[in-house]
Amino acid sequence: MTRVNDTVTTRGQAVLSALRDMVLAGRLPAGSRLNEIELAQGLGVSRTPVRAALTALANQDLINYTPNSGYTTRTYSARDLENVFEVRAVLEGLANRQAAEAGLSTEAEDKIRDILAQTATLVSAGTWSTDICDRWVTLNISFHQAINEAAGNQRLLALLEKSPVPVIYAVRYHWFTLDIVSKALDDHVQMFEVIKNRQIGRAEAIGREHIYRTTKPLIDKWRELERSNSHPGEAPNDVLGLLLATAKPLD
Repeated sequence: MTRVNDTVTTRGQAVLSALRDMVLAGRLPAGSRLNEIELAQGLGVSRTPVRAALTALANQDLINYTPNSGYTTRTYSARDLENVFEVRAVLEGLANRQAAEAGLSTEAEDKIRDILAQTATLVSAGTWSTDICDRWVTLNISFHQAINEAAGNQRLLALLEKSPVPVIYAVRYHWFTLDIVSKALDDHVQMFEVIKNRQIGRAEAIGREHIYRTTKPLIDKWRELERSNSHPGEAPNDVLGLLLATAKPLD
């Protein structure tokens, strides 16, 4: 476990950031209990900032809290993922719509063009690896953040920041492929054009369509694994673990 560096930020913020990264990256087994003492020892801090960080993560709906039992990492069913992405699609669509209504500033246009150019260079190389996957994830996040910021809606930004999907980070090396990200790039290029041209209705629609297209295959695979790993009336086991075990990791 990575120890906290107090020189980067305050101790509490550093602990929250470290634990949040662990949850998002799927480094904590689904359904596992989060022990304050063990986490504090691993991070080299006292229990106080760990307790505060766990409370914050529970408030962000990234982990579960049960009175008298404590905190546990979340497990996701296919239906859970559908619910999360349906909400995400609405939020992303609204951000696109409001960005088109407001219009893109010259600075925003230049930023998005640069992100798209970097992504195109990455995709056109025709190779795929963990390093390229990480670079694409960073560019993908930057693209959507640029659109979301252009919407100029701070409340919407706050909601978007609180709705990440931990399992996506955990399976990125096993799930994202060159074909998937190539199609995502096509969506991004089209998204940028309709927002830039202030096609409000189309901007919102393509934002929703983009989330649906990029997440449906994962949800379908998740549901398939649930069905193969459970019996009628029984809860499925750790689907994330199954997905990682049955997928071929990148070199």
